[in-house]
Formats: sequence, C-alpha cells, structure tokens
Amino acid sequence: SKPQQALAHAIRGGVLAAQGKAKEAAAAEEQAAKLDPTSADIQALVGARKLREGDAAGSVEAYQRAVGLESRRVSLYADLVRALLAKDGGAKQAIDTLKRAVARLGEHPRLALVLGDAYRAAGDADLAQGQYEKAIQLGRPFPDARVALARLHRARGNIPGALVELEQAVNEYGAGGAGGSAAAYVERAEAERSRGASAGLLKGLYLKALEADPASCEALWGASKLELDAGGLSEEGRRRLDTYARLCPRGAHAAEAARLAGAR
Repeated sequence: SKPQQALAHAIRGGVLAAQGKAKEAAAAEEQAAKLDPTSADIQALVGARKLREGDAAGSVEAYQRAVGLESRRVSLYADLVRALLAKDGGAKQAIDTLKRAVARLGEHPRLALVLGDAYRAAGDADLAQGQYEKAIQLGRPFPDARVALARLHRARGNIPGALVELEQAVNEYGAGGAGGSAAAYVERAEAERSRGASAGLLKGLYLKALEADPASCEALWGASKLELDAGGLSEEGRRRLDTYARLCPRGAHAAEAARLAGAR
C-alpha cells in the first residue's frame, strides 16, 4: 500500500542520513511525504533524524507538522518538546505548547513529565518539581518521572531524596525496565558519586545499567572512565569505549573514547 511504501522510504531516509548521504536521504523523505502526506509517523521520523543530527530547528518544524496531523497523540508533543528544548531559548515555547496540549487533551502523566523538563530548562526548579510529582501521581507507577525528580533533587543538593526516588524507580521498572532501568542506575551512580561513594560501588551501578541497556552511552563511558581514573584500562573497558565511540558519535566524549579504545 502507499502508506507502507511511504513509511519504508522515510525509514530508508534515516538510514541514508546515518551513512552520510544527506542528499539521498532528503530525496527519500520527500518521496515518503508525497506518497502519504497525512502521515504523522513520517514527519516524526524526519524530526527524530534531524534532532540526531543536531538540527533542532528543522526537528521542531517536522514535529510541529506531525502534531498538526495528529493533534491528540501525546507522544508527539513529548517529542516536540525535546526538540524545542534543544533550541536556544526554546523552553518558553515548550511550556506554552504543553499548556495548550493539556487544555486540549486533559492531564496526562507524560505531558506533566515533559512540562517539568521545560520548567527546569527555564530555570524554575519549584514548578519543575511540582510537575514531576504530578506525573508520578498521575502515572502510578511512572518510574521515568521518578528518575527526572531524582535528577532535580541531586541538582538541588538533596541526595537522600534522589536516592529514595531512584530505588523506587528501579522497583517500578522491574525486570522489563530495559533502557529506563539503565537510566535509573546511571543517575544513582551520579548521586552516589556526589556523596563520595567508592569507585567499586559506582562501577557496579554502571555495570547494572549496561545489563539493562548495553547501549547506554552514560554507562559505557562511566564504567570505563573509572578504570582510567584508577590508572588502567582493561580489555573490557576498551571494548566499552569502542562501543561508545560507535553508538554515541555525538556524545561529549566520543573523540576521546575512540582514541583511548585504540591506544595500546
């Protein structure tokens, strides 16, 4: 069907972009939009691709088109807000967008979570905390919101409060928590680091994160950086750095990870 062909073109565009074939990628995405101009999924794929490439403004435009096509899909608003927050000065626009979304759709845990992110980006920690707490109450359970609240607690120096939220988040993610559970373990490592925990405890938390999500950029770097700080790097540490360099090319430590992974 045309919608299936269109989606295939959009996915192919993302693959071509990852291969550095920008012109071919744009052509594939244009073909996708022509085949199915009413597909919000196609616009969302374009938005995700542009955000990965650092084109926040282009990503915002694509997600705005997606929202225009499916104005009641909560996940599209969350994606749009992530793109807006990647723009300089995008926090206010994100807040306004979410307030309109809540007025249209009603309260929703995911909307409360990203509104908390927007308030935090705007520098209003109290309103951010209120939204995170609302998201937790609306979700019941909603471990993503607990991790966000823990990050805010840590930033405000409330380490005990952060650790309480993270323990609960890990329990709520459960065995199927996957990437979310990994984020909780990484955040717990950062919270423990801030109160002077041992390198052994920190590495154990990063390794738990990698058990939940082997592609966690923060855990790949964190576990290997602890080895480097201790004066050595195991073969497993080099493999983690090589994986980081491949999977996280826009990560803050990508160039250093590639160099260290190849050093002997």
